[in-house]
Amino acid sequence: MPSYRVGDVVSTKTHPYFKDIVNVNIAGDPVNVIPLMVITEIYRETRTVYNEETGEEITRKGTGKCKCMWFSLKTNSFSEAWFDFEKLKSIEDRDGIVFKKNGSDFEFKKYILKRYLNKPVLFKTSFLELRKIKETRIHNHTGNKISDYTSLLNFVAPPLHIIDVKITDDKVSGKFDSKTGTFKKYLPQLSFKCRFYNASADKWSELFIPSDALVELEDVGSYVETIESDRKKRKFYIYDYTQEVDYDSSRKEPITILEIDSITYLNGLYSLKTFDIIHQEWKILDIPFEMKDVISKENLYGKNTYPDFAFRKGSKAPDADKLLTEFVDFVSLNEKRKKTKYLLINYINKSDKIEQRVVRDFFIVPGVTKKASTYIHGFCCKKREERSFNFNNIRSVKVIALA
Repeated sequence: MPSYRVGDVVSTKTHPYFKDIVNVNIAGDPVNVIPLMVITEIYRETRTVYNEETGEEITRKGTGKCKCMWFSLKTNSFSEAWFDFEKLKSIEDRDGIVFKKNGSDFEFKKYILKRYLNKPVLFKTSFLELRKIKETRIHNHTGNKISDYTSLLNFVAPPLHIIDVKITDDKVSGKFDSKTGTFKKYLPQLSFKCRFYNASADKWSELFIPSDALVELEDVGSYVETIESDRKKRKFYIYDYTQEVDYDSSRKEPITILEIDSITYLNGLYSLKTFDIIHQEWKILDIPFEMKDVISKENLYGKNTYPDFAFRKGSKAPDADKLLTEFVDFVSLNEKRKKTKYLLINYINKSDKIEQRVVRDFFIVPGVTKKASTYIHGFCCKKREERSFNFNNIRSVKVIALA
């Protein structure tokens, strides 16, 4: 039989998610999508009981039911219902706000209120509900299917803040089996009275929610202020990919440079949109995050660039042969430098558009004749394979100061 705990994120067996598998796009009418829920109470049968007259099984040891809570945007309210164990499946084990009670109820409540009064919290399912993606399939004029992706926010609970606390009475009736003395009813240790804005009723609503079903929101005000200050000063972040649980060296360089773009607020959570210079792609970071270092634009690129047009009045532009010589010397010199690991190349692609790529392990491939093209060859950090770039299509090359 399944083993559930108060605070577990669950849903019925018809939900598209599975245990720790939540990267499933949802197609079709969103009305048919069911919510993720949090277990707030558990009742478990501790013995098998039969009908004395018919011999039919009434209850079986190990079976039971869970009271589950969810939020719906349609009604802008929280709801609860009981479900048998066999009708549910576990989705995620996310830690909620859990305590070990010490002292009297009065002292415990005093401690909890001092720690959590007016603190912002989120309902546990919000983290997964915010990641739900709706896939809409469209047919274009050629008959091909095109998919459009949007967020599916039907069951995202709003941010809440704590205004009071209620401690569960230790002497709740029916908590133990009268014959075996074992637990049969599992209740939350305490519940928080939470206030949230009810958009449907245009008022503030209040209700008690078990602490196990809530996650405290971190105060990120100082982080946001620092990020905004760094953005105005045109600072870059040195970010370590190896700190991520799913880091794969075949898909990402261990260290990268992130250019700050913008801060986004979504349902109590903040994130930072950045551009990954090394991999030439957008990256979203949840705030707060760990960064390796901060670097200025001047120190990131420096003056080590090609071509270096230090023109003065009376100077003459170099011809193509001289530019090629300077290019070969520039790349060859940096190839030998141990501190130079990456080059940022601006070039014109096959579509006649300017594009950027970052390469490592680079070297010059000279043309066999004067008319033959010269190439810079290296490992492209974006495409994750070796690529060659024609000198005639290259507009500039910069050294990235990232060892």
